Amino acid sequence: MNRPALAVGWLAALVLLNPAPGHAQQWIEMKSQNFVVTSNAGQGSTRTLVWQLEQVRHAFSALFHWARVDLDRPIAVFAVRDERSMRALAPMYWEQRGGMRPVSVWVTAPDRHYLAIRTDVQAEDKDDINPHMSAYYSYASLILQQSTARDLPEWFANGFAGVLSNTIVREGHILFGPLIPWHLERLREGARFRLSELLQVTRASRAYTNEESRLRFDAQSWAFVHFLIFGDKGTRRPKLDQFI
Repeated sequence: MNRPALAVGWLAALVLLNPAPGHAQQWIEMKSQNFVVTSNAGQGSTRTLVWQLEQVRHAFSALFHWARVDLDRPIAVFAVRDERSMRALAPMYWEQRGGMRPVSVWVTAPDRHYLAIRTDVQAEDKDDINPHMSAYYSYASLILQQSTARDLPEWFANGFAGVLSNTIVREGHILFGPLIPWHLERLREGARFRLSELLQVTRASRAYTNEESRLRFDAQSWAFVHFLIFGDKGTRRPKLDQFI
């Protein structure tokens, strides 16, 4: 299914999911300065998600002065309350036995970007791991793509989105780029690319297309960009900004 068709499918699913008057399930729309969220997750969960999205957008803009956080088209966000609602919006992930069961799905269509995200996994945010890493990865990638006029190397694009994907918004603070344990484990236990090899990887490279090599590439590009941002003492340095 192509991307525009999937986006239309989401809108159709909303119509099917929207219950008749008097049914217990209700869909609401909530707007902030930069996001419009359609939700069946209730007022409280929806308000929390809208607030978090605004905080993430502001954090990216504040940390990287070059980041163009105003995207080229609007973002339509569907906040769903559980797996059943997500399945109705993106059924293809449930059609294969044992397939991936995403907690967020991001699609780009000609008119806008679409994000479907489950609100019931917020409580699973623990040990400094963002349960919506895939959604934040896609969001960071979109920002990076439109923030520079030149094509960026794969290690940079992959590593930057990887670091920002683990951004965690909490009531009193934001955790930006906590360490990702499975990347660290892979770096400690597996073979690693030489730095010169890492910098030369393209989308056509075996390191990118082979599943096992890609996991190594993801881990090393994340670690390298993490160093460029924070340095070796956890203090943010301007190395990455200089590269841009």
